[in-house]
Amino acid sequence: MEPIELRIPSEHHERSIKAFINHMRPIRTAIIGGNGVEKLPFDTWIENTRDQRKGVALPKGLTANTTLLAFHGRTMIGIVNIRHELNKMLKRHYGQLGMTIHPDYRGKGLGNETLKAVKTYVKSTLNLDELFIVVPSDKPAMRAIVEKNDGKMVDVKKGTFKKLYRYTLHL
Repeated sequence: MEPIELRIPSEHHERSIKAFINHMRPIRTAIIGGNGVEKLPFDTWIENTRDQRKGVALPKGLTANTTLLAFHGRTMIGIVNIRHELNKMLKRHYGQLGMTIHPDYRGKGLGNETLKAVKTYVKSTLNLDELFIVVPSDKPAMRAIVEKNDGKMVDVKKGTFKKLYRYTLHL
């Protein structure tokens, strides 16, 4: 299998990102980890991702974060957001990782490979030793991906609408 390449979004990814968004809209699948990509004008989104990576102009309650595009060969197959640190709200409800894999590429091991690439990126670039990941009960595939990557369940909390499975993932 070709390795997953994680790329920092830039203006030259506009076509791939818009195609990803357009595919997700009709099936009403949320773009978890997209940092608002489906709601904002593209140029604004790019500027926001740059600022937030530096810890600048952060929305209330968030910490510095990095948004990455997951490519398999020349195809964008996913989007990932990594929060550089935890605060109380993130630890309770969201964790440090948001990730969406394009529906056409689910069930093929690419989510697992994307998380492996994320682990390498976080260790080498952000110098973190672990990630705290929160997965809602309606995302069993994501739970399986985290567990396959040696995520250790910390606990299960009651969220507003569903259970939240909380994991640590050592890098």
